Amino acid sequence: MGKKYEQDLFYASSAIKVMEAKSAPKEILNKIIEAKDYEEAKRIFSDAKFGSGNESDFETALTNEQNEMYAAVTEILQDGGEEIVKVFKYQYDCQNIKAFAKAFVFSSGLNKDNLFSCGTLSPDEIETGIKYKTFDSFEKEFAQAAEKGCEAAAKENDPRIIDTELDKACFALMLRTAEESGIPFLTEAVKRRIDIVNISLFLRLKNRNGSKALLDDSLCDGGNIKKEKLSDAFESGDFTDALSECGFGELAQELKNSGGDEGVICEKAYLEKALETKYTPFGAAPIISYLMLKENEIKNYRVAMVGKKVNLSPEAIRKRICAVE
Repeated sequence: MGKKYEQDLFYASSAIKVMEAKSAPKEILNKIIEAKDYEEAKRIFSDAKFGSGNESDFETALTNEQNEMYAAVTEILQDGGEEIVKVFKYQYDCQNIKAFAKAFVFSSGLNKDNLFSCGTLSPDEIETGIKYKTFDSFEKEFAQAAEKGCEAAAKENDPRIIDTELDKACFALMLRTAEESGIPFLTEAVKRRIDIVNISLFLRLKNRNGSKALLDDSLCDGGNIKKEKLSDAFESGDFTDALSECGFGELAQELKNSGGDEGVICEKAYLEKALETKYTPFGAAPIISYLMLKENEIKNYRVAMVGKKVNLSPEAIRKRICAVE
């Protein structure tokens, strides 16, 4: 990293500490979960001041909060470190590309209100690319996966192919961008994300009696855990060794003893990377950790509010919340 880049990150990481201090108190989330009904939860949610604080519903408020978060971090990074934000935003490009690709291939409806607005590509750019097969605005990984996925999905009449191709492309792009940034913490965070996604896929297919062939076809490259290790473990039914070799021994034991909340357990294992920087004063790591934890915070509030809306019990909501300290 150049001297100016280091200065930019020194300023940015200091600004992040200020942003962290303005985050909603954790007590508000607990109050929402314990609220007697959805109406009370909405009143409590308004105290969190997400977005502008004037939105009419929690979905709009949380979407605005996410957009404002990325805009603020992009601004404070100035002329260096924009790849940090891109790594996080690519996942939303991926989801939007999937939506347009499936709608185009299978002539299904698409509610544009459900699209994400915080990616690196606008919905219009994606729609044009998919419709006319002109991918000039797409990163090469997305362009290749969109074209290949659409053709294969149409031929096999299987929308899952689009998901698989785009997911693999997204993580390949995230990893390439992280490695090109020269920021080791960012690269390791992406590798850890890939590991957690692969572990979650392993568990999902195992619980649903899925096939080893489907697992092998769906696993993403680039993680610390070798795909071959997970593939072999799928046949034996025990992935303890595969996970322990890459520092996930504790996670393996937690998953063995879990009561059906594997998704939350895996997400916590991913976020442990962010907690490593709790006492790091400046640099890239606190910025990356802030984005990881802020994304989780927004997700938790969405889970809690949806849970209250459909009358889930506080206990049921808490099982779906990824709480980290």
